[in-house]
Amino acid sequence: MRTSPDPADRLGLSLAALSAATWALAGVWVRLLPGVPLATIVAGRLALALVALAPLAWVWRERLRLTPATWGLATLMVAYYGCAVAAFRFTAVAEGTLFINISPLFAVAWAVARGEAVRRGEAWGTALALAGVAVILAPSALEASGAAQDRLIGDALALLAALGMAAYAISFSRLRGADRAPEPLAVTLLTFGLGAVAALGLWAVQGDAALVGLDSPASWGALIALAVITTAIPTFAYSVASHRLPPILATTVRLLTPAFAAVAAWLVLGEVPSAWLIPGGALVLGGLLLSVRAKAA
Repeated sequence: MRTSPDPADRLGLSLAALSAATWALAGVWVRLLPGVPLATIVAGRLALALVALAPLAWVWRERLRLTPATWGLATLMVAYYGCAVAAFRFTAVAEGTLFINISPLFAVAWAVARGEAVRRGEAWGTALALAGVAVILAPSALEASGAAQDRLIGDALALLAALGMAAYAISFSRLRGADRAPEPLAVTLLTFGLGAVAALGLWAVQGDAALVGLDSPASWGALIALAVITTAIPTFAYSVASHRLPPILATTVRLLTPAFAAVAAWLVLGEVPSAWLIPGGALVLGGLLLSVRAKAA
């Protein structure tokens, strides 16, 4: 007899898809803020996200304990956001989004470096994805133009963001194994809080110079959208989805983010992905999927 899907699963899938779609818009919003200093974008993004999640922080305030681990993980997340925002100033939106989302590969590489056992599927998936990265990077690496070099800088920053996210995931996993893992929401809110402090510091030191480029409703709208639509909402949505879905399913849905980013960049910015991004991206996403499924097996 055919049964209807579990309502919790439907909600979890919907929230996972929502998080993938909204995360994908980050590069678009950054591109719509061309004259705004990068530090202002990063600090403003985190500060406004804190405001958006303030009601949630109040409701769960008794669970929000700040420990040394919380501070360390939040610092990693601030570095992640900084590299991710900077990447979109130099590279294509779809390309940057793809590289930012390959953090699982760094986790596998770390396990191999430590001599830990790695499943065959994880190893093959990592090799396949790295081949895809090489396919995407090779044309820019071989071209001497300024635009190509800028693209390489952006790709490098995106890979640094992925490395930061991998370091966060590895550190959190080790803390959880030692029964010292902080509440994830506490890490998120502290990350946003550090951004708020940075925003106030920039304004105190630079005054109106910190707000260069934020001179129209459209520019403020893009910054607020980056903070709320692309930071606060997906952070909360993915947190709920992760509790309702098996890890493999939640992670697999998140792999849709680069595809959403490519469509959004084309529709809003008229940005057409490079010819090398399509085959290279297919290798990267295929390798990631193979690695994630092997790890969950």
